[in-house]
Amino acid sequence: MEQVIGAVLIFTAGIVTFIALFTAVALLMPGMVGRVQSTIEAGPAKAFLLGLVNLVFFGAIAALGLALAGQLADPFNGILALPCILILLALLGMTGIGVTGLIVLVRERMAGSPSAVRGTLRAALLVLLAGMSPFIGWYIFTPLALITGLGAAILALVQRAPRVAAAPQAE
Repeated sequence: MEQVIGAVLIFTAGIVTFIALFTAVALLMPGMVGRVQSTIEAGPAKAFLLGLVNLVFFGAIAALGLALAGQLADPFNGILALPCILILLALLGMTGIGVTGLIVLVRERMAGSPSAVRGTLRAALLVLLAGMSPFIGWYIFTPLALITGLGAAILALVQRAPRVAAAPQAE
């Protein structure tokens, strides 16, 4: 019985902390999250494909590097493992920003959001609960959301912001 209570508490704490993380990222990085949101709106298929290619490429490099690091002697183990861990952390960070953009997109499409913070909290809860639904959420929705978020974040990071034409000067 204690294990069940512990699992429920960990599960609940995980949901609450993810919601807090996504809300904080949306509030602290509104420009980047807005670009990610517009990237997902403009072309979700393009974002998904870019995210899939980057996940496979960088994930394979990191996995091979970590596997090789496990085969090497102790002094070289940390030297090779650190860049691989940094690659994985960069992928995870970009995915977090991308999923936050997806959550902000859901917030904008939800009817009756009273405020930005409250709407983001509701949208984050909705997206997290959708990802936890058995089978469809686990194996279809969550991977699609994560990979699309990664691709959209990469696109938003590398794309230039559109230039605003300068107003003509009166003489």
